[in-house]
This record gives sequence, C-alpha cells and structure tokens, in this order.
Amino acid sequence: MGEKLLIDVQPGARLGALLIKRNADKPFFLEVSFTSPHAPMSAPDDYMKRFEHLGERQTLAAIISSMDDNIGLILDKLKKENLTDNTMVVLFSDNGGKFVHGGDNGPLRGEKAGAFEGAIRVPFAAKLPGKIKPGTRSDTMISALDLFPTTVKLAGGEIDPEWDLDGKDIMPVLSGETTESPHDTLFWRYGESWALRQGEWKLVQNRREKAGL
Repeated sequence: MGEKLLIDVQPGARLGALLIKRNADKPFFLEVSFTSPHAPMSAPDDYMKRFEHLGERQTLAAIISSMDDNIGLILDKLKKENLTDNTMVVLFSDNGGKFVHGGDNGPLRGEKAGAFEGAIRVPFAAKLPGKIKPGTRSDTMISALDLFPTTVKLAGGEIDPEWDLDGKDIMPVLSGETTESPHDTLFWRYGESWALRQGEWKLVQNRREKAGL
C-alpha cells in the first residue's frame, strides 16, 4: 500500500463493489467491515482540511467522511447494476464512540469498552424497497445477532431449530408490522463490565462499579 493510509484506500469497499459486479446476476451476501473510525486515529489530508473548524473532533469527522465516501462506492455500484430495488442494505456500528478520540454518545451514558447505553446502544439503519418504509423509526430492542436469521429468511432459507441461535428474524420490526421485541432478554459482556436487559429494565455493572438497575 506504500505511503497511502488504510483509511484512504478502504480496500473492503472497492473489493465489495467488484464482487457486486461479478455476482449481479445471482443472489449474493456481502459484508464490508470497516476498521474506521478506530485507533490509531489518522485520516488523509484532503479530508482533514474539511474539518479544521472542529478542533479535537477533526480527525474523527475526517475518518467518518472518508468512510461515507467508500460506502457510497458500494451503493453506487448497486444502482449501476440495477440492484437497488431488490437488495437489503444494513449499516450499524459494533459499539459506541470513545471520548478520547472525539466520540460523543449523548444523550446516552458511557463510552466504548463499558456496559452503559453509550457503549452498547448503537445506530442501526436498514433499507429494502417494498418491505421497509423509508423514514421509519423504531426504539424496539434488537441485536446484531438478529441479522443472520433475518437475511437467511429473506433469501428463502430456513433456520434449523437445532442451531439454537440467539438471533431472531427482525423483518416484522423493520417492516413496521410490530413494535414488540423478539427478545425477552439480551446480555452483554466486555471484560469486567456486563449488562442484562429485559424490556425497559436493565441490570448493569460497568467496570468495577457496583451493579445496579
């Protein structure tokens, strides 16, 4: 890669666009996991110049802007191959932001590497014309674990009960058919931090703090 930054090249997005072109005539599943925004925090100069007014959040904004452009490569390829109307696109993060890197999870409490909402409640966006109504918003409790069974069922597959998956099909939630969570309980753990949520109640221990509701 020479002197180019990984954040600048984003090989996953370019490879993803290539795979879409090669598989445009048959069903496919594509996962692109970006390393950004993540330490070490660095971004190309042209992106940094766009956000000189943001002070300590400059690098974070530059990284996100670069990632946004690379996501655009994938969406543009779907449009060019006439796949937009029958392809589900999902975008989400694995955790909340880190304060030291300019992250801001407000109004949620906490940050990455903990168990408060600022660490584990993340944005989740999904698009599927004809099934997900544009502009739909939901506060229903779901999990990234739900994506596997959801996409399998959308593709016409069946989930074997013997797999005993934690994930559930969330299309009824995404389509607006229901506002009920498919989960009675969700559990998280990171190092010494853990959380257990049932409905509107959550038991949490964040790092070495005393556990509480």
